[in-house]
Amino acid sequence: MRHDRVALYAEESQVEALRSIPSLGRSAPLPATPLAWDGRLWMLEALGEVVQLRPEIGEPLSLPRAEFEHLQQEGSLWVVDAASPSPIMPEVRQMLEHARPRAQQEANRRLAQMLAYARGEPIAIPRRSVQRWWRAYRSAEGQHGCGYLGLLDRRHLEISLPVSGLQRSRLSRLRCAQDDRRSLQMSVKPLVN
Repeated sequence: MRHDRVALYAEESQVEALRSIPSLGRSAPLPATPLAWDGRLWMLEALGEVVQLRPEIGEPLSLPRAEFEHLQQEGSLWVVDAASPSPIMPEVRQMLEHARPRAQQEANRRLAQMLAYARGEPIAIPRRSVQRWWRAYRSAEGQHGCGYLGLLDRRHLEISLPVSGLQRSRLSRLRCAQDDRRSLQMSVKPLVN
């Protein structure tokens, strides 16, 4: 018996719901199946009209079933063994561990909009924003092997990602202004009667 292919369900209705999905074939992964996508390991948590994926580090991601199947068919997302080593590079792991949940939730929202745009579906945000996110995704994918890093909002990171020279000069001016305010507050002493 192959124990890695056995799925346990809390209720019989879950099994019936899984069987009732028409597009589910023998090749479709079952819940609790480890997957690899975008240089990260994911665990398939729920398989229905909406697929719930939980990364080994970070916030869960919900995808429409059609998008999940498309990623699987194009070879971007695939099933791995439970014993497969994590493909995450140490620098990527560190950035993901230090990304706040809010930054990851925003990155998940951006990713969902990007995938909808790629499918030709209507999106609720400006097209230029989605195109900018795709550029950031591809850049991070080339640089770190994980495009998701390009979608993280840098304002909500506990550590900083590499920044451009212009951003670096703005940050240094901002830090100087903050230091000036702190020193001014420390030099002002309350009057004692």
